[in-house]
Amino acid sequence: MILSDSDECPGCGRTLDDHGFAHDGPGGTTTLSPCGLDVSGIPLETIVDAVSGDP
Repeated sequence: MILSDSDECPGCGRTLDDHGFAHDGPGGTTTLSPCGLDVSGIPLETIVDAVSGDP
């Protein structure tokens, strides 16, 4: 998934640094945008690193 060595989104195949993310408040879901892949179980720091291109 997003924790792999690949920089491609498993939801749409685009590179992760072409994405943003949205979070629906406390207890809500976190999704990658624009594809909408649910990444709620992944720590927010990991998501930010992935979409920003940081290792």
